[in-house]
Amino acid sequence: MIGAGLGRTGTTSLKLALAELLGGPCYHMPEVRERSDDPDVWADEYQGRPPDWDAFFAGYEASLDWPAAPFWPEVSVTFPDAVILLSVRDPDSWWTSASNTIFPALATYFAPDAPDDGWTGMGRGMMTSFTAEWQNESAAKAAFLAHNDRVRATAPADRLAEWNAGDGWESICAALGGRTRPSVPPHEHHRRNPRRTRTRQSLTRYPRTRAPERRTADIPDRRVSGEVGRGGSSRGGGPRCGSIWRRRVLTLPCFTRR
Repeated sequence: MIGAGLGRTGTTSLKLALAELLGGPCYHMPEVRERSDDPDVWADEYQGRPPDWDAFFAGYEASLDWPAAPFWPEVSVTFPDAVILLSVRDPDSWWTSASNTIFPALATYFAPDAPDDGWTGMGRGMMTSFTAEWQNESAAKAAFLAHNDRVRATAPADRLAEWNAGDGWESICAALGGRTRPSVPPHEHHRRNPRRTRTRQSLTRYPRTRAPERRTADIPDRRVSGEVGRGGSSRGGGPRCGSIWRRRVLTLPCFTRR
């Protein structure tokens, strides 16, 4: 499944639900911290130098959230049978959430002393491609609505599913061929992140030389929840399930290619 919805549209809840529905991990913003090459890959992509999407998403059943969402058209070409999921939210609610969580973290990449590295390139690319006035409420909400409208207008109707952050899982289950409703509450994101701490942490650089024990301590519940494995390099070194390529007939709504 290819997520076309931007961040702060319930993507954390979606990640948990899709991991259960699809039987494998979903690529989401926190994955960038877990795979040390990924900031550079995304910085290149925002400069017009895309990776091999087939290799990059090897082992994943879905992608969600920034930084991947704006590139749903390219990814959908690589995986022509995957459902394109547009997650949406009331623009006022979206702005309140984004401006209090991810936007303060993203602002650090525009500081004059921001390091010249992949994290900075990725952060700047994400927001300038969204709108140059992303810190202005009116401009940001207009860009958010325009993005959603573009997806609705350009995604193939027979592949597009739309989900509101306040909905249950019925529409997603239907888009996936009538799969059983997941056990994850639709509002798990808000329940799990009352202080928004992890949301900001997902946009914060990790030292490239960190020890595995520290990574596990920072995110204690990720492997337990089944969201993602231990991680690796960006070009296919992430969590592996392998079965996505072998079960093409059974997993057409997921990441599959002809």
